[in-house]
Amino acid sequence: MKKIIAYILAAAVVVALVMAGRTTAKAGFDDEELTARQVEAHAAAELLRELGVAEEDPAIQALSAEWWRCEELKDARYLGVYTVTGYDIDCPHCQGKYVNQSASGVQLTPGRSVAMCKDFPFGTEIYIEGLGFYVVEDRGVGPGQIDVACNNHSECYALTGHYEVWVLDRVEGTE
Repeated sequence: MKKIIAYILAAAVVVALVMAGRTTAKAGFDDEELTARQVEAHAAAELLRELGVAEEDPAIQALSAEWWRCEELKDARYLGVYTVTGYDIDCPHCQGKYVNQSASGVQLTPGRSVAMCKDFPFGTEIYIEGLGFYVVEDRGVGPGQIDVACNNHSECYALTGHYEVWVLDRVEGTE
């Protein structure tokens, strides 16, 4: 019984760290740290599986997502701290006459699309600490700023702030 409780506590601690997203270091990612984090996430998931937790369980899903996040970030380049705001893709006030249209011509997708300055070609993938992975598909902001496509104003206000940002050194499309 003590062993099971120890496993549960160990897994809970790792899950809590994963959920908090505390795996990064300022000014870049160290491959060794990311790999160690992947090993921790895998071990915690295995402990949960040994205890009979299903693959569909949110804890195992979060650990799997953390493993893949670390994998993606091994090739990321640190950009710095950016001012992040949101814009409602269906709002004429936010979008003007370009409601639900992007500068790149693709359909804006909340949770995917961001606007950045011309220094970043369309298709550039970025990671915003605490928010996730996005693709540059729009314009309309200056250097040091990112505007995230959102479903409504509440989402916009909820994510507004200053975040550390990384760019993945691969591009989906071209400008």
